[in-house]
Amino acid sequence: MPEIISVRLYDSAGTITDNFKINDTVLASITLKDPDLDIESLLITSYHPSDSGTPYDGPLIYHLAEQTDEQVVYQVGFIAIGPAGEWRIEFQVEDFKGNESKPFPVTITKDE
Repeated sequence: MPEIISVRLYDSAGTITDNFKINDTVLASITLKDPDLDIESLLITSYHPSDSGTPYDGPLIYHLAEQTDEQVVYQVGFIAIGPAGEWRIEFQVEDFKGNESKPFPVTITKDE
């Protein structure tokens, strides 16, 4: 079963942060673990608190390079869209058999 160990978010300058401006590029470094070595894709879904649990954006689906070790780090980028405020970004991975990790939520703030 795939598992997300950690998620670190960076701004376009390479600084670790959880504060972005609207339309900034968010760079994510995701540490994943899967003993079967068959991770296939990463799903990223954005939720705005006023949306009552309905996704605002996504899931964005990234097909990942072949997994070479039980624990690997993948890096992806996405755009911080939507209005200013606090957001929940959920990361989830899926393997080739259709097994999904638990969602890994991260809270970010978007400024105008």
